[in-house]
Amino acid sequence: MTVEAHLPNDIAADALAHLGLAAGPPTVERLTALVAAYPRRVPWETASRIVYGPVDGRTPFRSPTRFWRDAIDLGTGGTCFESNRAVAALLATLGYDVTLTINDMDEHAACHTAMIARIDGERWLADLGLPVHAVLRLDPDAETTAESPFHDYAARPAGPRRFDIMRTHHPRPRCFTLHDDPVALPDYDEATRADYGPGGLFLDQLIITKVIDGRSWRYRGDEQPATLEWFARGNTGVRCVPADPVPTLGRHFAMDGDLLERAWRHLDPSTPDSDGF
Repeated sequence: MTVEAHLPNDIAADALAHLGLAAGPPTVERLTALVAAYPRRVPWETASRIVYGPVDGRTPFRSPTRFWRDAIDLGTGGTCFESNRAVAALLATLGYDVTLTINDMDEHAACHTAMIARIDGERWLADLGLPVHAVLRLDPDAETTAESPFHDYAARPAGPRRFDIMRTHHPRPRCFTLHDDPVALPDYDEATRADYGPGGLFLDQLIITKVIDGRSWRYRGDEQPATLEWFARGNTGVRCVPADPVPTLGRHFAMDGDLLERAWRHLDPSTPDSDGF
């Protein structure tokens, strides 16, 4: 399979339009704007992962081009492997010097990805797969910080080429441990495919997170009672959802209802199935 390091120019232009951004030379300010815009337009979600993996039985890898087409046409996103891969291809097309990393989170090793962009001689963490709602300058000798509407973040040196990425206003303050070791694209893509295997995460849970009207909203289907939760710098709220949540989720997160239905049917065999899934 051909490794897609860059996006076709028309797909990159469509992706920028979807994010409400204009093209321009690589700067920290433009990278910050992209990191802020992305979670407001592209959800962290597992529905597409479930449908394009276990349900359809396809080769479990969406190229960056396919990712952006689905985001624009279906309102989908992905988890960290797909999301950061697609954004890295967009950034590379826009002229950024960007590499991908695979990192540790809690008790899970090599389970979370992030990007590092080099701009004007400095290195910046960008992670749209959690997401981290800010860009963080990386300094091996000192802690660096950044603010966002949801959390304040810090990158703390934790050994040679290691950083603990921290956040406020969350019961788990450590986001992940960054391994500052660039991963080649073929190796990254193979790790993405492997993440759909027996040890892969989130193939058995319907989870959607997206920033809407200044709040970070989340649905998690394995929590009962089923609710939509929102978060904003320590403030929280809850909205109940019906027993069949698909129409509500489709409207709330602006996602394709058919794709959500297929994921929901796969996870809940008791759901009436008129299409043979």
